[in-house]
Amino acid sequence: ELAPAYLRIGGTEADAIYYDMTGSESESPPSPYELVLTRRMWDSVNSFAGSTGCSIFFTVNAGPAPRKSDQSWTTENAAHLLEYTKRKHYPVEVWEFGNELNAFWFQFGRKNRITASQYAKDINRFEKLVTCYSPHSRVAGPACIFWPLMGEPLSFWYSFYLDFLKEAGGRPDIITWHFYPQQS
Repeated sequence: ELAPAYLRIGGTEADAIYYDMTGSESESPPSPYELVLTRRMWDSVNSFAGSTGCSIFFTVNAGPAPRKSDQSWTTENAAHLLEYTKRKHYPVEVWEFGNELNAFWFQFGRKNRITASQYAKDINRFEKLVTCYSPHSRVAGPACIFWPLMGEPLSFWYSFYLDFLKEAGGRPDIITWHFYPQQS
């Protein structure tokens, strides 16, 4: 009854998740991660999507935890998720990189703000990772907050979306944003 449809697994918490595909089922993430997505949970998501005919649209952690001190994103934890997904032949249609990057200053503090230039470099690295493990999938981002009358919140200080589009050079496959008409 729901098909064709996308099941989006993402949101604010997406940028705080550790992917534990070892089967240990530990619900305590390593520091500085806040949440855990276990193999059992991921299997359940894919089972549900398969039984309902939904395609999966999954937001991968682009938050502060998988980043080096220079703010560059590391692929290691996401690679565990993508490798397991490939091994299980789960058909993830879209891998989105991060949730509301232009609001990281609000969610994670000013010191964890990601610039548009850094995100463009990171999404290039992310696209290579997705191509390696899931070449049939599309890559989406940056899922910025956008209000119809106001545009990006506080864009005069933390401009992101238009700067990213200039830096991205035609990437990613899908440009995403979050539209909040009730707040504008």
